[in-house]
Amino acid sequence: MAIHIDFACNNPDCGHPVGKFHRLNVEVGADFMEFEGPIYQSDGVTLMVDSSGRFAKIGRLTVDILGYHAWAGNWCWDRISVAWPEALKIINYLGSLEKQGWHMSCGPTELFDAFNARHAITPAEWKANNEQRHATR
Repeated sequence: MAIHIDFACNNPDCGHPVGKFHRLNVEVGADFMEFEGPIYQSDGVTLMVDSSGRFAKIGRLTVDILGYHAWAGNWCWDRISVAWPEALKIINYLGSLEKQGWHMSCGPTELFDAFNARHAITPAEWKANNEQRHATR
């Protein structure tokens, strides 16, 4: 299953890319996580998507991507689609940027608590949390 990650990386006045993002949304099926970083986009994390659409560079992290879509939802947001291990790398990378003020503002309780406590989310935690929530539905 592809995980969609939306980046607030475009100028809100015209939709042109600014090369940095300060908000990020992660969509996993019906589940949703929202992350907020610096107040000003100019203080955000750099984002570059390779012209071949095969990888993205997020700050100092490079991840393989399954797809890219500009202006996802509206012109402020761009979207990449990734496999879950790549999504977890991105989430944990943002968690390591404590000085920039990154925090999860919305998401599953256990992952929310782990991220905001600066505990790297493990694949086992992600899987267990996902299975637990879907078993109770």
